[in-house]
Amino acid sequence: MKKRTYEIKIRLTAEELTELNAKVGQTVFSREEFCRRAITGKEVKQAPSPDIPILIRDIRRAGSNANQLLKIAQSTHLLDAPQMRKVMAQVYLAEKAVVDAYVMDD
Repeated sequence: MKKRTYEIKIRLTAEELTELNAKVGQTVFSREEFCRRAITGKEVKQAPSPDIPILIRDIRRAGSNANQLLKIAQSTHLLDAPQMRKVMAQVYLAEKAVVDAYVMDD
């Protein structure tokens, strides 16, 4: 971890402080980390609601189930394998959209 040896002080109006605190409150970061990310140009995403990890888990579970069905379809020729591949692609895209929207990269 980098050792931070420099300190700066800034003065804000009441409105600016309120706005800063409101923006920081929508994230999982401290005010200091929020400012560091803003300075370095890193993306600052809103903190996910508590339901998002459950949603990601459920989408992944559905994808796993669809993958199992696809394997059965390929081996027994009972299901339309191309259609199942299309469903798998849609599940993957849904999972990726949710993860990209709420999971933060460091």
